[in-house]
Amino acid sequence: MNTKIQNIFLIIFLCILSSSLRYPLIEQSSIWLDEAWRINASQMPLNSNITILANQLMSYEGLLRLAGHLIGSDEWSYRIPSNLSGIFSVPALFYLGLILTKNQKISFIAAVLLALNPWHITYSIEAASYSIGSFLVVLLF
Repeated sequence: MNTKIQNIFLIIFLCILSSSLRYPLIEQSSIWLDEAWRINASQMPLNSNITILANQLMSYEGLLRLAGHLIGSDEWSYRIPSNLSGIFSVPALFYLGLILTKNQKISFIAAVLLALNPWHITYSIEAASYSIGSFLVVLLF
Protein backbone atom coordinates (compact mmCIF):
# COMPACT_ATOMS: atom_id res chain seq x y z
CA MET A 1 0.00 0.00 0.00
CA ASN A 2 1.19 3.52 -0.75
CA THR A 3 2.77 5.36 2.19
CA LYS A 4 0.62 8.45 1.69
CA ILE A 5 -2.55 6.34 1.77
CA GLN A 6 -1.30 4.59 4.92
CA ASN A 7 -0.66 7.96 6.54
CA ILE A 8 -4.18 9.12 5.68
CA PHE A 9 -5.67 5.99 7.25
CA LEU A 10 -3.47 6.45 10.33
CA ILE A 11 -4.57 10.08 10.63
CA ILE A 12 -8.22 9.06 10.40
CA PHE A 13 -7.66 6.36 13.01
CA LEU A 14 -5.88 8.83 15.33
CA CYS A 15 -8.68 11.38 14.97
CA ILE A 16 -11.30 8.75 15.77
CA LEU A 17 -9.29 7.45 18.72
CA SER A 18 -8.63 10.85 20.23
CA SER A 19 -12.17 12.12 19.69
CA SER A 20 -13.70 8.96 21.16
CA LEU A 21 -11.63 9.48 24.31
CA ARG A 22 -12.25 13.22 24.61
CA TYR A 23 -15.61 14.23 23.22
CA PRO A 24 -17.89 12.01 25.38
CA LEU A 25 -16.32 13.47 28.53
CA ILE A 26 -16.89 17.11 27.58
CA GLU A 27 -20.00 17.51 29.76
CA GLN A 28 -19.19 14.87 32.34
CA SER A 29 -18.32 17.39 35.05
CA SER A 30 -19.74 20.80 35.77
CA ILE A 31 -17.83 24.02 35.28
CA TRP A 32 -14.82 24.46 37.58
CA LEU A 33 -14.15 27.76 39.30
CA ASP A 34 -11.29 28.73 36.97
CA GLU A 35 -13.42 27.83 33.95
CA ALA A 36 -16.24 29.99 35.29
CA TRP A 37 -13.80 32.86 35.71
CA ARG A 38 -12.63 32.52 32.07
CA ILE A 39 -16.20 32.28 30.79
CA ASN A 40 -17.20 35.32 32.83
CA ALA A 41 -14.21 37.26 31.46
CA SER A 42 -15.20 36.32 27.92
CA GLN A 43 -18.74 37.62 28.46
CA MET A 44 -17.68 41.05 29.71
CA PRO A 45 -18.33 43.98 27.37
CA LEU A 46 -15.47 45.04 25.14
CA ASN A 47 -13.30 47.84 26.45
CA SER A 48 -12.49 50.99 24.47
CA ASN A 49 -8.84 50.97 25.58
CA ILE A 50 -6.88 49.45 22.69
CA THR A 51 -4.54 47.45 24.93
CA ILE A 52 -7.37 45.89 26.91
CA LEU A 53 -9.42 45.38 23.75
CA ALA A 54 -6.53 43.52 22.08
CA ASN A 55 -6.20 41.33 25.16
CA GLN A 56 -9.94 40.65 25.17
CA LEU A 57 -9.95 39.59 21.52
CA MET A 58 -6.55 37.98 20.96
CA SER A 59 -6.32 35.84 24.10
CA TYR A 60 -8.02 32.62 25.08
CA GLU A 61 -10.94 34.66 26.37
CA GLY A 62 -11.36 36.01 22.85
CA LEU A 63 -11.62 32.46 21.58
CA LEU A 64 -14.22 31.71 24.25
CA ARG A 65 -16.06 34.88 23.25
CA LEU A 66 -16.12 33.69 19.63
CA ALA A 67 -17.28 30.20 20.61
CA GLY A 68 -20.02 31.66 22.79
CA HIS A 69 -21.29 33.86 19.97
CA LEU A 70 -21.07 31.22 17.24
CA ILE A 71 -22.24 28.13 19.09
CA GLY A 72 -24.09 29.31 22.16
CA SER A 73 -23.42 29.97 25.80
CA ASP A 74 -23.50 26.60 27.51
CA GLU A 75 -20.78 24.40 29.01
CA TRP A 76 -20.29 22.47 25.79
CA SER A 77 -19.72 25.51 23.62
CA TYR A 78 -17.07 26.95 25.93
CA ARG A 79 -15.23 23.64 26.16
CA ILE A 80 -15.30 22.79 22.46
CA PRO A 81 -12.24 24.89 21.46
CA SER A 82 -10.06 23.00 23.94
CA ASN A 83 -11.65 19.73 22.93
CA LEU A 84 -11.02 20.24 19.22
CA SER A 85 -7.45 21.38 19.78
CA GLY A 86 -6.84 18.31 21.95
CA ILE A 87 -8.25 16.07 19.25
CA PHE A 88 -6.27 17.68 16.43
CA SER A 89 -3.01 17.82 18.35
CA VAL A 90 -2.77 14.03 18.05
CA PRO A 91 -2.56 13.90 14.22
CA ALA A 92 -0.44 17.07 14.30
CA LEU A 93 2.06 15.22 16.51
CA PHE A 94 2.00 12.34 14.03
CA TYR A 95 2.93 14.72 11.20
CA LEU A 96 5.60 16.38 13.34
CA GLY A 97 7.07 12.97 14.07
CA LEU A 98 7.09 12.14 10.36
CA ILE A 99 8.89 15.38 9.59
CA LEU A 100 11.49 14.94 12.32
CA THR A 101 12.16 11.20 12.21
CA LYS A 102 10.91 10.08 8.78
CA ASN A 103 9.72 6.97 10.62
CA GLN A 104 6.02 6.14 10.44
CA LYS A 105 6.06 3.69 13.35
CA ILE A 106 7.74 6.05 15.80
CA SER A 107 5.40 8.87 14.78
CA PHE A 108 2.36 6.65 15.19
CA ILE A 109 3.48 5.43 18.63
CA ALA A 110 4.07 9.01 19.80
CA ALA A 111 0.62 10.09 18.55
CA VAL A 112 -1.11 7.11 20.19
CA LEU A 113 0.66 7.83 23.46
CA LEU A 114 -0.58 11.42 23.30
CA ALA A 115 -4.10 10.23 22.44
CA LEU A 116 -4.10 7.94 25.49
CA ASN A 117 -2.42 10.39 27.88
CA PRO A 118 -4.84 10.98 30.77
CA TRP A 119 -3.53 14.51 31.44
CA HIS A 120 -4.00 15.52 27.83
CA ILE A 121 -7.51 14.07 27.88
CA THR A 122 -8.31 15.96 31.08
CA TYR A 123 -7.04 19.25 29.71
CA SER A 124 -8.94 18.67 26.47
CA ILE A 125 -12.27 18.61 28.26
CA GLU A 126 -11.77 21.81 30.27
CA ALA A 127 -12.38 25.38 29.20
CA ALA A 128 -8.70 26.15 29.61
CA SER A 129 -5.93 27.03 27.21
CA TYR A 130 -3.68 24.07 28.02
CA SER A 131 -4.64 21.83 25.11
CA ILE A 132 -4.60 24.78 22.72
CA GLY A 133 -1.07 25.49 23.91
CA SER A 134 0.02 21.93 23.22
CA PHE A 135 -1.61 22.04 19.79
CA LEU A 136 0.15 25.29 18.91
CA VAL A 137 3.51 23.98 20.13
CA VAL A 138 3.20 20.92 17.91
CA LEU A 139 1.80 22.93 15.01
CA LEU A 140 4.37 25.73 15.14
CA PHE A 141 7.38 23.51 15.80
